[in-house]
Amino acid sequence: MSLNNLGNSLARVGDVRAALEATREATDIYRSMAEAEPAAHLPDLALSLNNLGVRLAGVGDVRAALEATREATDIYRSLAEVEPAAHLPSLASALSNLGNSLAGVGDVRAALEATREATDIYRSLAEVEPAAHLPGLASTLSNLGVRLAEVGERRAALEVTREATGIYRSLAEAEPAAHLPDLALSLNNLGVRLAEGGEKRAALEPARETVEIRRRLAEGEPAAYLPGLASALNNLSISLAEVGEVSAALELVREAVEIRRRLAEGGPAAHLSNLAMSLWASAWIRNAHGIDLAQAATAADEAIAIYRTLVEQIPEAFTGFLTAAEQTRREIFDQLDSAS
Repeated sequence: MSLNNLGNSLARVGDVRAALEATREATDIYRSMAEAEPAAHLPDLALSLNNLGVRLAGVGDVRAALEATREATDIYRSLAEVEPAAHLPSLASALSNLGNSLAGVGDVRAALEATREATDIYRSLAEVEPAAHLPGLASTLSNLGVRLAEVGERRAALEVTREATGIYRSLAEAEPAAHLPDLALSLNNLGVRLAEGGEKRAALEPARETVEIRRRLAEGEPAAYLPGLASALNNLSISLAEVGEVSAALELVREAVEIRRRLAEGGPAAHLSNLAMSLWASAWIRNAHGIDLAQAATAADEAIAIYRTLVEQIPEAFTGFLTAAEQTRREIFDQLDSAS
């Protein structure tokens, strides 16, 4: 097994540190080989750099992830100019990852631009070879929905997320083992997009389906799928709270916090921001419905403490979250003061 494949296999079972180590080693080897024989080994270096970007993002090192993904994209662009048929798919994949990396450091406009380009390439490829490129198109459409939402283009975000979900559902019906995780991700995004557009009841259906799929996946491979389950639980809890199902919402967000706390203990760089998100959700639900305000304040305080640490590291990515969590805390204490 090559080091790149080993890294991918380790990542699939949740051993993100070992996956990163294997992928770093592969990248170092391919860099040396590409320096000696660029024509033969630049594609391998680009692939390894692309994987390295994903691995670095998985442990929370978003700036290093961006550097690796930029380099991979630059190499693939040069290769695709000479041999488009051979390298355009890889360029599209690298651009999609670049979009994720740019978003991870808060550069949402550049992230959208990269993801749009990736989507355009995959759409052209899928028109010619749908069996080969529909999964790539669906993945990039799903990312594009997130990127559009980040810049406030909610209708367009919902439209492309619906398209991604439709593609993934067809793929998962044919090959569930290969595509159910992707369908769950797209459904998760669809629920978020519907809720953002004010369709609170409609958001519940994809959010519930996401939890069901990810719970089954996590039972089989907890290391690989518990983070995704926690994300789905968090999103469903918010959707339930928004339609008044508060008890069910609190039960789910409590489970999300428990999972993310365990994950953050083992990998703080990768999971602390997600723990803060679920703590803030817990505080927000209680504040919105005026219940358990002391618990809400405790959760908000912990979320704010985490976000302050993250803002020191990457201010452009986390300042908005910190501001919103602090606003929730102020509202909680306004309610407590009114009740005293």
